[in-house]
Amino acid sequence: MSRPSHKNPPFSLDRRQLMTSAAAAGVAMMPWRQSRAGVDLPTISGRDPRTLVIAIDTEVPNLDPATNVEWAYGLAPVYETLMRLKGTSTTEVEPALATAVWPHQKRGYEYQIWEMTLREGVNFHDGTPCNAESVKQAILRTVDHPFGLGIVWWMENGAEQITVLDDYRLRFDFTFQRPFFPIELASQYGFWIQSPAAAEIIPPAARPVGTGPYIFESHDPGQTLTYRRNDQYWRGWDHGGFDRVVTRTVPIASTRRQLIEQGAADIIFPGSADDIYSYREDPRFIVTDAPTMVIDYICLGCYGPLADPRARQAMNHAFDKKTYIEDALLNTARPAYGVFPSELATANPEIEGLEFDLGKAKELFDAAGVEEGTVLTYEFWTGSGNIAGELLQIWLAEIGIILELKEVSLSAWLADFFTSAPPEQRPNMYYSSWWPGWNHPENYASGLFFTTELVEGSGNAGLYSNAEVDQLLWDMFQMPYGEMLTTKSHRLQDILAREDPPWVPLSHFDTNLVVRKDIKGLELNPVYYAAWDNYRAYREGFGKA
Repeated sequence: MSRPSHKNPPFSLDRRQLMTSAAAAGVAMMPWRQSRAGVDLPTISGRDPRTLVIAIDTEVPNLDPATNVEWAYGLAPVYETLMRLKGTSTTEVEPALATAVWPHQKRGYEYQIWEMTLREGVNFHDGTPCNAESVKQAILRTVDHPFGLGIVWWMENGAEQITVLDDYRLRFDFTFQRPFFPIELASQYGFWIQSPAAAEIIPPAARPVGTGPYIFESHDPGQTLTYRRNDQYWRGWDHGGFDRVVTRTVPIASTRRQLIEQGAADIIFPGSADDIYSYREDPRFIVTDAPTMVIDYICLGCYGPLADPRARQAMNHAFDKKTYIEDALLNTARPAYGVFPSELATANPEIEGLEFDLGKAKELFDAAGVEEGTVLTYEFWTGSGNIAGELLQIWLAEIGIILELKEVSLSAWLADFFTSAPPEQRPNMYYSSWWPGWNHPENYASGLFFTTELVEGSGNAGLYSNAEVDQLLWDMFQMPYGEMLTTKSHRLQDILAREDPPWVPLSHFDTNLVVRKDIKGLELNPVYYAAWDNYRAYREGFGKA
């Protein structure tokens, strides 16, 4: 795989100038050096060894599976899907709450009608049975929720399109072919099954009730989230496992590092670039380096000064991705070749983004009518996006463009990113990251790039609109893997990477957890980014309680 070319244009900071300017702006560009006396793990005396403690950078904002589009981390311990991805595969599924899902041919349309058999003897945490009727009602809550993820089910009338055949069998009658339905059922967005009885009493956002390995215990927003073990879990606990999982919100990377160094945390996420750089050589800990389908990027507002595609091409030329990866992220992430992650089905690794060239950027800004002295705004949330913003600020200043940085909390950023506000009430750029619900290019791209009206919950925060992109996405919807999907996907990538870019792609993430070496059994699937499976995790030396 080739990497983007790296030029030294007429308008360019050399490496020493960059480091000096970045340090003045508060950008951490060099790794910290860890001092340690030996190779022994930090002691965990004073806390229960059967409690898994995870320190993360931000709050867990939403525990309702019907509406959670932003981050499934808080849902994964308590809820389950009908199918799940097998191990680290992104296309092979295995039974979960459903034991079998198969297409039923009717009226000659293959993959339009599906039948399902559910696992018997499974109860929700409130004691009610997880049977065909309750699963139907759980799905209908998502489908019918006014602010929910019902669109992922693609049903016009769920009550009629889902039929309860008996206590543990269901039929789904769609209006078009759904060849990927079993894979979709494994998605972490819109497909979790919650207790409908519990949801009628207390909203899941306040008290999530599922069938999963852990039962919700408490949530102090912005502070801690605690789950306790579900002793009746249908998969059992023969491997040992943890009695509790506690998540602590710790925005400052150095504080997260202190917690794991002092034995007060077992896992920190995300590991900063400095953490990963140093802990890779530390025998007390493991850095997971697990592949994902996550691209972090700068979303460009296709309005105001950046309405012209040439201005958005200029923004791509104005960001030095090579320096960002090597010197800011210390090679803890991979280059992003355009807007598609390389693990995504049909992704073309030969489609590169626009190279760093400040001279070309200035030329394109001039052509687009973006004058020197123009002020642009960049919004990011605390703990993420600051380094990219500060570097972009330095490079844009070299060609006379002023970038104002706006730091907000994650909850405020989510409200702004998924808003229906008009362009004049939006920043010119958002820092963000994205990954698919399941492994298909249309699933990854439609929520980001399809022309939409100003609606709440759209991932198209930059209000991007391109008629050819819209047509490609329509054509690719539910299209099976094969030559035709690949051809259309490659054309889509080329438009988004070079011709009419909606983003500045920054890097391709890995899941870099820093984990104590005595924690075993974590399962990290590329699609389930930041919602890893803690069920199989255990502490070495502690068997079944």
